Amino acid sequence: MLNQVSAFWFEKTKNIVKNHIIDIPDPNVAVVQQCETVPVEMIVRAYITGSMWRNYLKGEATSGILPEKGLKKNQKFDDIIVTPSTKAETGHDIYLPKDEIIKQNLVNEDIYDQMEEAAIKLFRFGQDYCKKNGLILVDTKYEFGLKDDELIVIDEIHTQDSSRFWILETYSERFNKGEEPDIFDSLFRNSISGFSIHITSSTGKKPKIRVQEFGERGKKIPLEEPEKGVVRPVPQRVVEPEGRTQQIGKHLVLRVVLPGVKEEDVDVRKLEQSVEVKAYKNGEAYFKQFHVPESAQIISTYMEGNELIVRVG
Repeated sequence: MLNQVSAFWFEKTKNIVKNHIIDIPDPNVAVVQQCETVPVEMIVRAYITGSMWRNYLKGEATSGILPEKGLKKNQKFDDIIVTPSTKAETGHDIYLPKDEIIKQNLVNEDIYDQMEEAAIKLFRFGQDYCKKNGLILVDTKYEFGLKDDELIVIDEIHTQDSSRFWILETYSERFNKGEEPDIFDSLFRNSISGFSIHITSSTGKKPKIRVQEFGERGKKIPLEEPEKGVVRPVPQRVVEPEGRTQQIGKHLVLRVVLPGVKEEDVDVRKLEQSVEVKAYKNGEAYFKQFHVPESAQIISTYMEGNELIVRVG
C-alpha cells in the first residue's frame, strides 16, 4: 500500500516538482532514478503536535523555531512551518536551523532554498487535496535527491509513514474540548500492507522485469534482478506473531516470538505512538505493533532465543 499511495501522489505532483519515479510495473514495485540523496529532510508542519509540541513544552526550539507562547496542543499555526532535520545514518535525526545546515555544509544555500520552496508547494497541494476529501494533512516530511544537478523528490510522499492525517469533520469540536483529534493514518498503520520493492536505475530506463503471481493476495515478485537496488521480495503471506509487554522499572519491555528469524532480518521502528516490528523468513513476513507513549524512545533491541526483545524508555 505504501508504494501505491506514493505512486498516487507522485503522479499528482509531478508537474509541481519532478520526482524519481520511472515506472510502477506492479503495485509493490517502483522503478526509480538513481541519484545523490541530499542529507537533509524537510519537515513541514501546519499544527503544533508531535515532537515540536514536546519541545515547546520544554521551552526548546525546533530547527531554531520557537512558536509564540499560549498555544495549545494540536492547534493550527497561522502559517505553515518548515523544520529541517539531518538525515542521520544511525540514531535519531537532529533538527537544525537553516543557517546551521549551511554552516555544516550539509547542502549549499541555493539547493536548500529550492528544497524549502518545493516542500511548501507540495504541502500546500497536499493540504488542498486532502481538505476536499475530508482530511487534514497535519505534517509530513520530504526527501530530495540530485540527478544531473537537478533537484527531485525521492523516497515517498504523503504516505501514512511520512505524514500525519486527521479527520477534518471532527477536528474543531475535539480541539475545543481538549480532546485528541481523530487520526486517519492509524487506519493504515493497523493494516498489514506496507511491503514494497524499490529498484534503482542509473540510466533512467526501465529495467527488464519479469513478474509472477505470488500468494493468495495476488502480489508479485521480480524474478530477474535489474542493475541493483532490490530489497526483500514481497512475502507470500503476512502473519501477526505472539507478543507481550512487561513493565520493568522505568522501562517497557516488548517481546515478540519470532522462531527461526535471524536478527538481521528484523526491522524495528518507533512511530509517533507505537513501535512496529517487521521480520522476514522464507517468504513469510511477521508484523507486530505495540502502542507506546508518544515520548518513548527505543533503547535497545536484541534476539534472545526465539524472542525479539525491545526495550523502550
